[in-house]
Amino acid sequence: MQTAAPGWAEVHAWVGPERFFANGQGGFRVACPVAGSDLTGRFPAALEAWRGGGPRRIGCECGREHELDTLRYRPAAAFASAAVECVDPPDAELPEAVAAAVAACWPGLRQVLRRG
Repeated sequence: MQTAAPGWAEVHAWVGPERFFANGQGGFRVACPVAGSDLTGRFPAALEAWRGGGPRRIGCECGREHELDTLRYRPAAAFASAAVECVDPPDAELPEAVAAAVAACWPGLRQVLRRG
């Protein structure tokens, strides 16, 4: 589904197999949810293993394995099987009325900002 919103180039609703949403630019950081250890270097291999049908986990310096959706991402990232993508919105935040409608449809929604 695609529709225009005031001041936005496009709005897309996506529903399908679970995928990983992130900013798609440099500067992305991933950290252990327990000790804060930097997992940025080993995260791409864990993500590709999951995309290939493997477990959605990563080994960590703290001695534990963590589910990828429990890691701390900067900027925000999320695994989801549904998304609303706003292309070129005038602001980084959704308008209050839109945010309320989206929250009613998808409780627990996470906002993931992406450039380009």
